[in-house]
Amino acid sequence: MSEKKKFGKFLALATAAGAVAAGVSYFLKYRSFHKELDQDFHDFEHEDDDDFDGSLPHESEAASRTYVTLGEKKEETKETAKEAAQVVADAADEVSRQAADAAEQATESAKEAAQVVEEDAADAVDTVKEAAQDAADEAKKATEETASTDLLRSKKICNELTT
Repeated sequence: MSEKKKFGKFLALATAAGAVAAGVSYFLKYRSFHKELDQDFHDFEHEDDDDFDGSLPHESEAASRTYVTLGEKKEETKETAKEAAQVVADAADEVSRQAADAAEQATESAKEAAQVVEEDAADAVDTVKEAAQDAADEAKKATEETASTDLLRSKKICNELTT
């Protein structure tokens, strides 16, 4: 029974480690994607500088434009990271539940198999007992027949000798 518990603990630990690895991988891919996106943006940032004559096409619209501060992006990134961590935690919980269910099903299957083996062994013991009893009865019968045949032969020999 302790081997089953050890296996269950190992399975749960492996599941948790896999979920953590998936979360870390997701986070690193997310961060790498944003770095690449930022780099691509900077590659094209000064592309039109040669054609710039100093005036903007829609200078009147520029005054009404609103800009997003970098602090808000940091908060959004933190929030996204928290959401990703929650998704990973939920996935880890689900995988852990599935592993526990699988371990329980395996335990039940093993119990059923052991019960079938036990029943088959009991049937085999009964069969062997019956065969042994039959063999003992046959041996007793053969011994009695041999003994009676030998007794008749001995009487016949005695009669021949006395005559």
